[in-house]
Amino acid sequence: MNSLFHSKATKSECLLRERIFNVLPAASFQMDRLLQLLDIVESDRSPTACVECSHQPRLHLNPQFVAECCPNDEDLFMLVMHELYHIILGHTRLFPRATRLHNFVFDAVINSMLCQQFRDPVYTRFFQKLNPWDASPGRLLAPPPGWPDNPATLPPGTSRAERRAVKLLYGEHHESTTYLDVFNALAKCLSEKKLRASGIPIVLLGDHSGKSHNGNEDESAIANEALRQVIRKVVEGWPPPPNPIAGRDEGRDPSDFFLSSNASATPAFLRALGQLLRRAGVLKPGDSRSPRSWKQLTRTRDVQTVLPQLRDRRAAAWKQLTGNQPLFYQGILAQQQRRLAPQETAHAYLDVSGSMTQLLPMLGRGLDRPHRKGEVCLFAFSTVVDAFSPKRPLAKQSVKNTFGTEINCVLNHLVNIPARNCPKRVLIITDGYTGPPQHELLTQLKERGIRFYIGLTGDNVSNELQPVAHHIEHLPEPET
Repeated sequence: MNSLFHSKATKSECLLRERIFNVLPAASFQMDRLLQLLDIVESDRSPTACVECSHQPRLHLNPQFVAECCPNDEDLFMLVMHELYHIILGHTRLFPRATRLHNFVFDAVINSMLCQQFRDPVYTRFFQKLNPWDASPGRLLAPPPGWPDNPATLPPGTSRAERRAVKLLYGEHHESTTYLDVFNALAKCLSEKKLRASGIPIVLLGDHSGKSHNGNEDESAIANEALRQVIRKVVEGWPPPPNPIAGRDEGRDPSDFFLSSNASATPAFLRALGQLLRRAGVLKPGDSRSPRSWKQLTRTRDVQTVLPQLRDRRAAAWKQLTGNQPLFYQGILAQQQRRLAPQETAHAYLDVSGSMTQLLPMLGRGLDRPHRKGEVCLFAFSTVVDAFSPKRPLAKQSVKNTFGTEINCVLNHLVNIPARNCPKRVLIITDGYTGPPQHELLTQLKERGIRFYIGLTGDNVSNELQPVAHHIEHLPEPET
């Protein structure tokens, strides 16, 4: 076990690593690999914990907080997992400007995810000790006493919005909850002003430094590619949660995925989808969709003419040398021609990640016909891109799916298409939880003149694709 410890660690820091490693579920969560890749040190850099980007990435644990609030190894394990989830889920980038309310919601969602993963009281008690049940809004940061078998009821007079928030976090159907579901519920019973004036001490875990406690350390950690790779190596070995809260993640190894064929879409949804396809240059009225069409082309060729040509710079030099105008001028003749050329086909990228699962059957049904007629070239994307074949129905072919979401895999896919074959119109259908696009990729695609048309599905959507979009359309949620 000596390989787990760095040579410069103090005795107390070695003890911290040993406590994390020895906790019961640590082996299944690759804590030994975490301790090899991520240095763990004691410091007051954060009131609780934070991750620092450096040549050797470090997890800073506040020794005073650990001594007071983490007497058990399970407590320390939950603190470390909470901070890792802040980095993994990229909460500092979910909203353009994170506020105190956003951070409260982030912590509430993370604590719920961890409690759903580790349901034994020895783990959930850590959050319950920090934020007692009898004080609002702090009780939203911990499961109810007696949860999950016999959860306590909320006190009389609790607002309807707060009851809904608790149900979303710790109710029977928590697995379908998204970050925005919780945020919208809490926003109805809380406000920035009320959160500051509550007078009740609220313990938020992880890094909440910077303006509005928006997590400066976490922001730099998420942006650091080296640290992201360290975290990815650790997370790849984690077992998937039995009932995960829906939202964006970085996926897992690609597996075969089939769109369900047992679905029908409402007329309103099909009309909205058709309108979006027409905006993106698909389903043009009156278009026979022949693979080739007549196009007007302009061809130029060099000619000699007796008519003076302003573009002939040789004429001015000739006059200066000889004192006479030249007899012939060099000109360019433009000729209009019509010829058959291949139809330009828009590319469509369909988000097949976990948060889109319930919507995919209806979307597949709506896109199957235009794809098979060659009206659109259809791809599936999660954190990888895979192509659908137009020769078979969508529901009868498999595509690769990691069940995560990452828009940059789409942008990379387009960048790697030769410029002469690259589409000028690109349609992306998603719920918007795609992560921020890389500036370098966007710059290359803008130079090619590509226009992005975004179809957003579902009740709650993210605005992460606004920097990409030429047009955004909200599609009505399909009904079965």
